[in-house]
Amino acid sequence: MNSKEAYVAFKEFMSESFSSGLYSDLVVVCCEDRYNLHRFVLGGRCEYFANAFKQGFKEAESGVIKLHDDDPTAV
Repeated sequence: MNSKEAYVAFKEFMSESFSSGLYSDLVVVCCEDRYNLHRFVLGGRCEYFANAFKQGFKEAESGVIKLHDDDPTAV
């Protein structure tokens, strides 16, 4: 497999992983919507969540973050 083929295979794997939730370790719930996410992505891109994961917030321990007061289109 050359580098271009490896890149395409990795990109497909990442896309499938994000959409299936197979390897996700976090769920965000907003109203009726559920999002299977990855802590390394959320924590790496958002300082609030990075701190929440480091400081042991209950949501970080449970693996479920409930955003019932937020607008689903914003989430």
